[in-house]
Amino acid sequence: MRRFKRSKLLAPAGTFSQGAAALAAGADALYAGLPGFNARRMIDSGLSSMEEYLGLLDYTRERQAEFHCAVNILIKDNEVGKVMKAVSAVAKAGADVFIVQDYGLLLLLLKEFPGLTVHTSTQFAVDGSYGFSFLKKLGVRGVILPREADFDTIAGWRSTFPDLHLEAFVHGALCYSISGQCYFSAFIGGRSGNRGLCGQPCRRIYSHQGKKGHLFSCKDLSLYGEMGRILSLGLDYLKIEGRAKGEEYTAAIVRFYKEIMENDSTGRQDALDYIFNRGYTAGGMFQDPDILNSDYINHRGRLVGRIEGRRGEEQKIRLSAAVSSGDGVSLPRSGTGGLLSTGGGSGTTIPLPPGISGCEGEDVWKNSDARLKREFQWAREGGGDPPRRNFSYARKRNYRFPVKKAGAESLLYALTPPGITSLETASPRLCLVTALDSSGTGMHRKVAPSFRPEPDTCPPGEVFWVESWDHYAFFLSLGKECVPWWTMNIFNSLSAASFSRFVFSPEMEVQEILKNGSRSRGIVFCDGPIPLMRTRYPMITGEYRDERGHLFEGDASASPALLYNEKRLLAVDHLPALWNKTAGVLYDGSRDTPQVFRERVSLYLDLIEKVEQGGSARKEKEALKKMAPYTTGLYGEGVI
Repeated sequence: MRRFKRSKLLAPAGTFSQGAAALAAGADALYAGLPGFNARRMIDSGLSSMEEYLGLLDYTRERQAEFHCAVNILIKDNEVGKVMKAVSAVAKAGADVFIVQDYGLLLLLLKEFPGLTVHTSTQFAVDGSYGFSFLKKLGVRGVILPREADFDTIAGWRSTFPDLHLEAFVHGALCYSISGQCYFSAFIGGRSGNRGLCGQPCRRIYSHQGKKGHLFSCKDLSLYGEMGRILSLGLDYLKIEGRAKGEEYTAAIVRFYKEIMENDSTGRQDALDYIFNRGYTAGGMFQDPDILNSDYINHRGRLVGRIEGRRGEEQKIRLSAAVSSGDGVSLPRSGTGGLLSTGGGSGTTIPLPPGISGCEGEDVWKNSDARLKREFQWAREGGGDPPRRNFSYARKRNYRFPVKKAGAESLLYALTPPGITSLETASPRLCLVTALDSSGTGMHRKVAPSFRPEPDTCPPGEVFWVESWDHYAFFLSLGKECVPWWTMNIFNSLSAASFSRFVFSPEMEVQEILKNGSRSRGIVFCDGPIPLMRTRYPMITGEYRDERGHLFEGDASASPALLYNEKRLLAVDHLPALWNKTAGVLYDGSRDTPQVFRERVSLYLDLIEKVEQGGSARKEKEALKKMAPYTTGLYGEGVI
């Protein structure tokens, strides 16, 4: 009989009380974001100071549970010293695991703390065996799996990498975009999801082909009913999302999952409806097509009846399911709700909660259960303040950044559209990058995200521009030069030092790029379409309009599907400052017509010639601006 590895239940701790409640409910481990440097830093957390954070760590260790420190955002150069000071204290205090998104920070942690257990965040976006092998060789001990990965794929990873810690989400909120590949919030509001500041534009209302609603809003993940199969995978950690939620939510979810993991289930699946959710889905692991909820983004629970009687009259609820005194109900249409003063069975009528009214025939939803609230209301032990530990940022340690790399001469890199394999006008300043399946014979090839690496097979080309760590590791294994695309989030000098060429993250400001450019061979994404989200969830091709009138173009023919901004990115005003201070600029012409592509390249070459001669390039800049609507993005001026 096959013996499966025992999975540990990993619970969120956004506050001390949430973490303590999760431990009391049976969590094997907690994960909590390093103050100021985690993916939920936009939340007013009860763990906002290092003193509070280290206090929770001590409390967790005293209860013989694991503590995972999440440092899961992109890090700026000027933040490295502060992050490392904090990480040093957390490591010394006994944290078991560090969760990291930033590649440069990952390398620095592995170098400075050889015995540290580091896991890559789901934000790191590793989605294939070559990427897993690459991370393992670096010294990474674990990977938090992409939420889109299906059961069979995960089973294959588990079999191939028995010594790598594998961690999967089993409950909580889902992002519509692939984690680490969403730039929506950053480009429309200046709040980067890769920096822990996501404004959740995917939860807003959009219209598309006559339909209006929350068209990119996912239901919440719940794999409670599939736990038998999930436990058979032998994953190291099963993870609950929800650092922004309260202790009652966390305690209940932990208890429910712990019961079923220990074969002690008391039939709690129905009770899940009364704990915060946006409706449930089995998600990517079980390829559930019913993953979006376009109707609402807040918790509703379960439909229990309808209102009888008009406003101003004595209104009652005609029940379609039993309720109890103290249960919470909501009227989504009227935007109100309250606690019931009496209960009743299906088919009976009971009064609305005092002080609320609705429309005749309006649906009434039960959104909280009085019995569950009593069961999972956590009481602080001893009634005292949460534990704290002294901490100071005094005397930060300095870390040397890479020295300047030789050969900073700039080039114009132009990604060609279909139909372009060469240009009539050759230039020593121009490097064409063609698609992997192009009939051209160019050295530089752009690899589509849908490309599937095959062992012992090398596609044509010498330099491969890649969008994922899996593709990077594959071509690296073939001895080929790889140029990481901007979607690989090369964000600081620590990351940049690993590559002979790469494309800077467009979430960086120009001054940051210039400072980094003196140490690396980075290329600036200067001109082209902006994919705001990449998703493996349902999308329909066409225009999506938000309530402010902005348009976004969905392309479901791509794999993964893409949502583009209505305006292209154009940083041409910065080109004179960037030229010969970086490895060059990138013009992504893949969605332009051949005629437009030739015209834009010609304008760029004329502009570059004038810049190198010290002349004015105003005419060329203005011509490029007039060709299509544009935004300067995040390069210092602001956002859309």
